[in-house]
Amino acid sequence: MLALKNYFILIALCISLCVFDVCKIYAGVKEDLKVPVKIETLKTNRAAMKFFRFGSGNKKFIIIPGMSAKSLMGAADVIAAQYKIFARDYEIFVFDIRDELPEKYNIQDLAGDLIEALDTLEIKQADFLGVSMGGMIAQCIVLKRPDLIHKLVIGSSASRVKMEAAKFFEDQIKFARDKNIKGLINHFIDHVYSPDFIKNYRDVVVNAYSDLNDKELEKFITIAEAVKNFDIYDSLHALKIPVLVIGADKDEIFGADSSREISEKTGGKLYIYQDQYHAAYDEAKDYQERVLNFFSE
Repeated sequence: MLALKNYFILIALCISLCVFDVCKIYAGVKEDLKVPVKIETLKTNRAAMKFFRFGSGNKKFIIIPGMSAKSLMGAADVIAAQYKIFARDYEIFVFDIRDELPEKYNIQDLAGDLIEALDTLEIKQADFLGVSMGGMIAQCIVLKRPDLIHKLVIGSSASRVKMEAAKFFEDQIKFARDKNIKGLINHFIDHVYSPDFIKNYRDVVVNAYSDLNDKELEKFITIAEAVKNFDIYDSLHALKIPVLVIGADKDEIFGADSSREISEKTGGKLYIYQDQYHAAYDEAKDYQERVLNFFSE
């Protein structure tokens, strides 16, 4: 979709990891990729949260990203460029997690925050893409409020966190509690991205996160605990909207079997990328086009 391979990879880096310095450097590489973006703060009865929107279409598209230790707002321009193919037909929304989190918070709570945000913005029957943790949040939303979602794509996610995945999140939590930022980011990269990506961009990512502060680490711990304890597997049969589940055969966190489980329980379509890792949603060049084709069916 994007003509420059390196630019695509840098966009991918920014959407998952919010590498602001890289975004600033490369945002002007291709002027024709730029899409006007509006960053806003939304206050609901539950919380305040930041979000950005772009696109000029009449339909609504909600992107729910995975875990991140930093806000996505600094990567808004680059994310908009990555999802430019949606901008003609859709108005696209990307939400941060609420500004302040209580110490104990779960995925259902995160879904509740987003539901209230959508109600405040009077958004219904939107198309959704939820990746990794975002896929978990999206599953909870459709079970609580199916009127909000028209079609749903779930990428590199799970309906329950099994032992192998729980170990990954336990390790992430330990690194964060020990304030071992370098260990935290290296561990994340090693389990999420492909060897080629890691070889080329490890140092860039680690350096970009070297300034994580205590508040960001505490928020990250709360989010990781929420993901580690997630399980709605037994409720998935109630999910009745059109679903496309996208997995990756080399996903080292949830594995392709977690995607197969969701597909089997919901009756949704299934696509498994071969030779892709957890971050297929960033690294597979046809990912956005595949999502758009499903929404257009």
